[in-house]
Amino acid sequence: MSARQTVDRSADFARLLALLKSGDNYILTTHKNCDPDGIGSELGLFFLLMKLGKTVSILNPDKTPLRYQFIDPQIKIHVFDPEKLQSGISDSTVVIVDNSELNRIGPIQDYLKSDRSNLIIVDHHNEVEVKNPGIFSFPEIGSTSEIIYELIELSGIIPDYNTAVALYLGIIMDTGQFKYNKTRPRTHEIASRLLQNNFQTEELSRKLFDDFPYQKLLLKRDV
Repeated sequence: MSARQTVDRSADFARLLALLKSGDNYILTTHKNCDPDGIGSELGLFFLLMKLGKTVSILNPDKTPLRYQFIDPQIKIHVFDPEKLQSGISDSTVVIVDNSELNRIGPIQDYLKSDRSNLIIVDHHNEVEVKNPGIFSFPEIGSTSEIIYELIELSGIIPDYNTAVALYLGIIMDTGQFKYNKTRPRTHEIASRLLQNNFQTEELSRKLFDDFPYQKLLLKRDV
């Protein structure tokens, strides 16, 4: 079993937050076939940027899988529509969360400048594909939702109920319900703070891990 890494990332969080504060218009996205960590990260960052007075849209390359749509009850996440691509894209900064592979964001790449100067990537995976000054990679952290929480806390803002739920679900998904080796003491600390919103963890875990569409259950039976 590999040892958990203890890394002081406070300077990186501060630098990322300063960069986010410097812009005005943001497009948030994640990889195709988004998962709870991508969704939680998007919704958490949306909440933060809105609190900072920014103009923000969440545009994903495809539709949120049906089983995860409950994480976004206010329907803040939208599917990219090329017919609505506006000419003023140079004013928008694209933030990709939980992913560094540009081919996995599909047509959202149309918003990127040729030199990628309007690109920010926030990821926790071990292999980061893109090399760019806007890359913020934290491979020792178990989920991107934890990273976004750090930015919210650093801003002195308290997550609202829906944001707390989304971040919590992102964390428990990508840490394997706190079983994986990247689960740190700080992971549990963040989860405990999110749990102060008094949401029903058993019901949320059931929705996340146990509920399947009827057609999928039939397919699993046949397999």
